[in-house]
Amino acid sequence: MLARAYYHSAQLRKSERELRVILDHDPAEHYAHLMLGRCLQRQSRHDEAQPHLRIAQAMGI
Repeated sequence: MLARAYYHSAQLRKSERELRVILDHDPAEHYAHLMLGRCLQRQSRHDEAQPHLRIAQAMGI
């Protein structure tokens, strides 16, 4: 929820950090992949975002 709050308040670097911690602990957390992909997109880091968005899509999001 903290990562999501940072995302919605446009604190994208903080959101990214939190999401990466979540994924370090649970690489199968599909919502974290989706949020990280969107966070990276909003930072115009589209190439980095694509793998996370693909994972989220493959997991059914």
